[in-house]
Amino acid sequence: MRITKYEVRDPRITRDYKIVMLSDLHNKHYKSIVRKVKKEDPEVILIVGDLVDRHRRTYRRVKPFLKAISKAGICFFSFGNHEVKFPKITGTDINECGVRVLDDEYIRYADLAIGGQTSMAGMEDPHPERPTHQQWLKTASLDWLPALEQDDGFRILLCHHPEYYEQYNLKDRDLDLILAGHAHGGQMRLFGHAVYAPGQGLWPKYTHGVYGNMIVGAGLINTIKPIAPRLGNPTEIVELYLRPGKEPQIKELS
Repeated sequence: MRITKYEVRDPRITRDYKIVMLSDLHNKHYKSIVRKVKKEDPEVILIVGDLVDRHRRTYRRVKPFLKAISKAGICFFSFGNHEVKFPKITGTDINECGVRVLDDEYIRYADLAIGGQTSMAGMEDPHPERPTHQQWLKTASLDWLPALEQDDGFRILLCHHPEYYEQYNLKDRDLDLILAGHAHGGQMRLFGHAVYAPGQGLWPKYTHGVYGNMIVGAGLINTIKPIAPRLGNPTEIVELYLRPGKEPQIKELS
């Protein structure tokens, strides 16, 4: 597991912040992750979806993970497609673990405006037999985004799906930083190129690193269904150093 560090500068940022971004835990063993995050000592932790594993229908490690990680920093969470399609862990459950859920909404933290875009996977692949499905259909939208765009703070959007950058024109929205996961780094990387990502298919475009004002993390899971081991693509914790600057800038430090 690597830690990839980025420096983000912007005139809207008035002081330094150290932030950790996590994604795609998929109910895996979490203790080594928590140890690494605590060692980094972040002020804020942003969790960008997919704590549960809908394929294996597993979620028992999610609450213990959230309770442990909430002791390492101030935590915010946005829903991924696995939570939408296998809603065994609710927003109430997550809030009770000490992690603030951002479900198509944003919150102001100091001079940061942090929003969470709920995965719209339920709208694309409905499961009406599930009792909570209509709730997801009702809440998953982009209607709330203008409020975040109009905030005078540094505007961060947690959006699990990097393909939404083009699919829903997030690249053209008035946002300062978008954080995504979901692509698992492309699962296998050959000669520096990703092979496959859910939602993007073969030779995907947005899998890991910086794309304009979006940073995509490679995630914390080793395989995808049925079995596709990672190759040339270690699991990842993303660390962000937010600092004041005259012009917007995002660059990788390591």
